[in-house]
Amino acid sequence: MARQHDPVEFVITRNPEIRVLFGDYDDALIQVLTGDRPCHYRAPEHRLWLFGRTFSHAVDDAFAEQATERGRSQASRLCALTDARDELQRELERARHRLLVELAVRRRLERELVSRDGYNRTRIKVERLSLDMARDLGREEPPK
Repeated sequence: MARQHDPVEFVITRNPEIRVLFGDYDDALIQVLTGDRPCHYRAPEHRLWLFGRTFSHAVDDAFAEQATERGRSQASRLCALTDARDELQRELERARHRLLVELAVRRRLERELVSRDGYNRTRIKVERLSLDMARDLGREEPPK
């Protein structure tokens, strides 16, 4: 025995707009107003309640799974970037060490040359060597 009462309407004003119309217990309606055409789900109140609950759980589960996958993907990317950064830092330390060694060798050679040839001749030789090396390095292709 279905009880009769006045229809009640709930409107959720979002995009898309959703209307829930409760007429009789056996004749309730969920109406989703989208841009092209509305979608109607008509059934008894209990069936629509089950539909709404199942739909909500399915959507929540889908979003949770998507968030988990996105989190895993971002964690993987973060690990790859961290590894690349660590490798670049190691390479930078090797280059700094090599530069320090080369500067120490240059100072020692300059001292030897100054003691042998004098200060002015050493400056001229070092300047020429520096210019020649800069020119040679400018012609070479940079390492990839």
